[in-house]
Amino acid sequence: MGKHRRPTATEKPSRFRTALAKLRLDPYILALLGAVALASILPARGGPAVILNHATTIAIGFLFFLYGARLSAKEALDGLRQWRLHAVVVASTYILFPLLGSQPGSSFRRF
Repeated sequence: MGKHRRPTATEKPSRFRTALAKLRLDPYILALLGAVALASILPARGGPAVILNHATTIAIGFLFFLYGARLSAKEALDGLRQWRLHAVVVASTYILFPLLGSQPGSSFRRF
């Protein structure tokens, strides 16, 4: 399969590409939004849902691995030194959000 190429100086870009350039929207973001819209209209059910759930988990893990593999050791250590930020994220995840979800009349209970 060929890669997408930019139009040459003599070729006129398509209306879609021109609109994307004006909105400054990345095609990857549009693909993500399209996938969310498609999943909202046609959700997976039954056996295929289990398979897609596993495939999604593996894909997300793979993306995190690839992103982490790009980091240099210095960048990883610099990130670990931001312990205050990590403490706030962990406290929010494991203390704040469970407390909010356990409150009577919480809107999170229906999920």
